[in-house]
Amino acid sequence: MKLLLEAGFANPVIDRKLGAIHWAQARKMRPLQGLERLAQDRYAICVTKPLR
Repeated sequence: MKLLLEAGFANPVIDRKLGAIHWAQARKMRPLQGLERLAQDRYAICVTKPLR
């Protein structure tokens, strides 16, 4: 997050609640791939960059 702030981005938000997405993806994969997907630590980052 520090790098985002140093680059001039503002209001960084990190969303780690992607369980529903992981489950939906895992259901359509082979069993071992699905387990791997459920075990992965993925996240989404949302930031804004103010106009100067």
